[in-house]
Amino acid sequence: METNYLDYSEQVIGKINEKIADFSNIHIEVRSGSITKEILDYADEINADLIIVGSRGLSSISEFVLGSVSHNIVQHAKLPVLVIK
Repeated sequence: METNYLDYSEQVIGKINEKIADFSNIHIEVRSGSITKEILDYADEINADLIIVGSRGLSSISEFVLGSVSHNIVQHAKLPVLVIK
């Protein structure tokens, strides 16, 4: 199953790279693992000044049961986080 995700991500990245070819300051990183941990680790590796994440707008009950990546990032980040709704 992970191979399917990797194949799909390579297809998506290929399409994105075609559209952003003129922008040299854009970098795409694909990782597997805990989403929150991977985002926080990457932010640390590149010495990021800010993490920007989207919020899907889960209901309070859904967020309680499922958790929220944006919520977990805000709780565990050592740098500022901007959550976009």
